[in-house]
Amino acid sequence: MQRGLRAVIFAGVIAMMTPAAGATGAVVTLGLRNNGETVRLAASDTLVVELPVTAEDGDYWSLAAPPPPPLTLVRDETEEAPPGQTVRQSFEFEASGRGSGELRLAYFKLLRKGFGLSGEYKITVITQ
Repeated sequence: MQRGLRAVIFAGVIAMMTPAAGATGAVVTLGLRNNGETVRLAASDTLVVELPVTAEDGDYWSLAAPPPPPLTLVRDETEEAPPGQTVRQSFEFEASGRGSGELRLAYFKLLRKGFGLSGEYKITVITQ
């Protein structure tokens, strides 16, 4: 009985010392107010950029260039809402390794003759 109890306690201690599968660093969330800023991330952090769009107009944000090498895009999602409301479009990036570069997003707005570039969002990302 003692041997079984020691094995269970040992397994519990090992489980507490081992990171969970899929464990990551901090989540850093930025918005429109952070346009033009520099953000520093750890190599395991997640960067979330949340930008406003008008739901019914078909406006949208898109990557203006591939993300800088330390970042990988893992999600691009827009909230659903009744027509005419401003919602958030969220971009989620995972940082891996060291590096730096500029993350650029372009805002496209529906115009009379199709979509046109209406704005730009850029931040400098440094991963350490």
